[in-house]
Amino acid sequence: MSALSLHRSHAGSVLAKANGLAQAVVKGAAALLREIELRRAMRDLHELTDTQLRDIGVSPGDVEHLVRHGRDRLGRPCRAPGNPLR
Repeated sequence: MSALSLHRSHAGSVLAKANGLAQAVVKGAAALLREIELRRAMRDLHELTDTQLRDIGVSPGDVEHLVRHGRDRLGRPCRAPGNPLR
């Protein structure tokens, strides 16, 4: 194997690692933005009174779960594995 082919294979390896790192950074940034959106929605809902929340079918203790997991097509809270509602 020539020195040039070793250099090319090393460059390819470095590029592959850089690409993997870039993908991880993008994925992490997307997760951070999602978390910011979720927390903003939870904050907005927590600003409502208990009566207002009950009017829309939500109890104050279920706000985080509902924001993170939503409701099913029948309007019932979705039950995420490992995080069931009371």
